Amino acid sequence: MLGNEYTSSDSCGDGVTTALAGVGTNDWRECIDCGDEFPAERWALGYRCCLFCGEDRATAERASWCVVMEYGKGNYQFVTQSAAKQTLLNTNQKQQRG
Repeated sequence: MLGNEYTSSDSCGDGVTTALAGVGTNDWRECIDCGDEFPAERWALGYRCCLFCGEDRATAERASWCVVMEYGKGNYQFVTQSAAKQTLLNTNQKQQRG
């Protein structure tokens, strides 16, 4: 578990070192979704929910997008729900463009 052993001279990266400054190993924060407690190190890194709620949020976020291959041997494209119609029309290799 991460604790007070991290200082500004460690090679963890400036953002992590700054976020963990002053966070003790016995500090806990409350999850904004379920109210359970989780380590303050996670809070210091910018997360406001526990691992279980974070996993649920990530699953819901992944459900709103997909990745498709442009052609049989083409690039992969990130497709969101709002842009799905146009993106998928552009992947039709038999449709004339331009």
